[in-house]
Amino acid sequence: MKKLLMLMLMLASFACKKAATPTAAVVMTYQISQCGDPWMDTNYAANKELTLKRFLQSKNIDVVSLKIELNCNEQAACLACICAGCDKATVEVAEADVADMEALRFKRQ
Repeated sequence: MKKLLMLMLMLASFACKKAATPTAAVVMTYQISQCGDPWMDTNYAANKELTLKRFLQSKNIDVVSLKIELNCNEQAACLACICAGCDKATVEVAEADVADMEALRFKRQ
């Protein structure tokens, strides 16, 4: 009986340690276009980060962190929706979501 109790305690200890191990996050970046990205809707201008986060979550991508920073390229004059805008998104995701992020044209850092 004593051996069984010790075995159960060891297994419980191992299970707790295993569950507490975090999944490594991968940093992905994307130079946001002027108006041609799939998450851009009527709410995008009011809350860029929340709109992008909700879009990624709707694609079952686990967002660890997300920020959008001003990052303008003054050298090129392009006004089409597909042209780069002045926002750069930096998103941390789980390793399992990297392929989905790359399909959305995010680049691993």
